[in-house]
Amino acid sequence: MKQKLEAVLFDMDGLIFDTEIIHRHCWKLAGQSFEYEVNDDFFKRCTATTGEKTLALLSELYGSHCPAESFYQHKKELFQDYINSHPTQTKAGFTELFQWLQSQPVKIGLVTSSRLTSVKHHFADRDEFESFETVITAEQVTQGKPDPEPYLMACKKLGVTPSEAVVFEDSNNGARSAFNAGCHAIMVPDYLPPEDDVQKHAFAILNSLKDARALLSEQFQMN
Repeated sequence: MKQKLEAVLFDMDGLIFDTEIIHRHCWKLAGQSFEYEVNDDFFKRCTATTGEKTLALLSELYGSHCPAESFYQHKKELFQDYINSHPTQTKAGFTELFQWLQSQPVKIGLVTSSRLTSVKHHFADRDEFESFETVITAEQVTQGKPDPEPYLMACKKLGVTPSEAVVFEDSNNGARSAFNAGCHAIMVPDYLPPEDDVQKHAFAILNSLKDARALLSEQFQMN
């Protein structure tokens, strides 16, 4: 029996837009400037989390003498400089999936750890932004991913129960936020593979958003 689907929620960085590789590059450049090695352990823990948690992570990994705020600010400046001079590329399958969802009786939302200014920048030349019925950004939550707060907030704003929502995420922290909120978490890994708990609790793990339409049609009732 198919499950009822009332809402589809998207992460942004690494899922809709191919930006996580840029974030990693800018972190490495910032690390070189401050003479710190930025490795996979850092990326694993900071991906899809808040700025506040990232600052705490910098201090934890590099010590209390690390100029965490300056380090983080430099990385953000490097990232902004890059995206200002390069077009933002969408990930394979997103545009087609989004257009199909617009024709279905479901609500569509965006839930991101980025700030609203970044969201508007990435969607500046695209039509999808106006079609999101809710947009949850870093400014709106007190506990970012992997805490369930962002997805609980999105479901509340849309007036749906979490069990009637599907979430598309590319990161482990994002998937944890989704399934801990009670949503159906579908992970489309970008840089890091799904970890054991995500393998266990995710509704599905896909290679690409190209595979999402068939999965939703097979598993969910949308009217």
